[in-house]
Amino acid sequence: MKWQSQKVELPDSPRSTFLLAFSPDRKLMASTHVNHNIYITEVQTGKCLHSLVGHRRTPWCVTFHPTIPGLVASGCLDGEVRIWDLHGGSESWFTENDVAIASLAFHPTAQLLLIATNNEIHFWDWSRPEPFAVVKTASEMERVRLVRFDPLGHNLLTAIVNPSSQQNEEDWASMD
Repeated sequence: MKWQSQKVELPDSPRSTFLLAFSPDRKLMASTHVNHNIYITEVQTGKCLHSLVGHRRTPWCVTFHPTIPGLVASGCLDGEVRIWDLHGGSESWFTENDVAIASLAFHPTAQLLLIATNNEIHFWDWSRPEPFAVVKTASEMERVRLVRFDPLGHNLLTAIVNPSSQQNEEDWASMD
């Protein structure tokens, strides 16, 4: 296997890159930055095609829709979630307590975005102003860190912080 490198020229020369995600066809790459912007870059050429501007804080997560080309979701540290249509326009929703968005997942066939924040998963049809359902873990200490659908959208994978291991880490930290 031969590896190739491709330099990417981004507008505004952002200080640092936080996260990267590839589109399902691997032709585009989304990158989040501490300047609060998301850049969509063509992988083949390294050319920045879109600058997604509007978050007030650093986008913490970004994902492409698995079956709808040009649809991207991002969530940031102040609790804002945005759906960006690369052909124009965006929709946004804010959590009630301005808590960081930990993970996002598009359903492959339904108009549904899962939003993980603290110990909650919100279910959002972005044609509506806000999510239509929310589920919570058994404890506020069980924070949801990852949400994903399987490729057919039949199963949902979640990952949470284990409160007992979190306690053990705190015990070890206090022993130093």
